Amino acid sequence: SCPAWRILAGNITGVSLMASALGGKSVELFRDMLPSARRVGVLGHSTNPVFAKAMLDEVLRAGGPTGVKVQPVVMIRGPEEAETAFATMVRDRADAVVVQGSLAFKSLTDMAIKYRLPTASTTRSFADMGGLMAIRGGRAGLGSARRQVRAQDPAGQAAERHTH
Repeated sequence: SCPAWRILAGNITGVSLMASALGGKSVELFRDMLPSARRVGVLGHSTNPVFAKAMLDEVLRAGGPTGVKVQPVVMIRGPEEAETAFATMVRDRADAVVVQGSLAFKSLTDMAIKYRLPTASTTRSFADMGGLMAIRGGRAGLGSARRQVRAQDPAGQAAERHTH
């Protein structure tokens, strides 16, 4: 038994914001995968503001040194607002979008494909549903990268070679 545990009384509670740190890694990977990307949007979950702010802070921190502008930032309550969110991303000329992990919904990845915006999130299911990539614990998994990159770059030649 650890002596320090005896000092604690009651429950240990807290919040882990480790997944939010991966939002910054998404910006770096977008920059590597899509060298022309100069503007990365952020899609946050308004019903989860603590995590949304933590993720945004990490994305902003990563954007500065890479020369990537983080804009627009769109907060939504759920997947029913995905169409409007992606229309805003396109209108504000986002080249890619970092999506908060709690928004990993098929309807959201469908909108990303419809609007031809590469997306990244922190849940494995996001890539499985059609998001470009999911980043977990420092590892990135590619989803339907070929389909999204081809949608982003109609010629698709250079990007496609990297996604085989």
